[in-house]
Amino acid sequence: MLLWLEENWFMLVQTVGIVASLSYTGRSLFKDARIRALQYRLELTRQHREIWLSTLTSPSLLKVLDGSRDIEKKPVTAEEQVFINLIIQHVSTIVQANEDKIVDMPEGIREDIRAFFSLPIPNSVWLVTKSFRDQEVIDYVDNLLLS
Repeated sequence: MLLWLEENWFMLVQTVGIVASLSYTGRSLFKDARIRALQYRLELTRQHREIWLSTLTSPSLLKVLDGSRDIEKKPVTAEEQVFINLIIQHVSTIVQANEDKIVDMPEGIREDIRAFFSLPIPNSVWLVTKSFRDQEVIDYVDNLLLS
């Protein structure tokens, strides 16, 4: 064993160095991926908060959550349509990030999205504007509405 070590000590040191280097790099990449996923979730949360904070400056936007609104008697306003489109764009970002494995869907978000798009105003805006969305987003929301 000592004879082998004398003849191969350099290769042994190289091998240990390479294995240690690869191990450190792999660990760093894993940690970096977790940090980026957390940053992405924080950014999604920030965007969500900004969208819904607009209801403080324009409380009439909360009417989009009225489940009993008759769209034919009281059509969707331009302001409500813009607000719903911001939410649809936000949902699109989340769906695409999930599809691309950038971030996992937060717990309960499927039910939240389904409940939101089941409301009269969001559903009306969705039906009118969904043709402008990516197919994966259309499929995602439509499948939620069917469940």
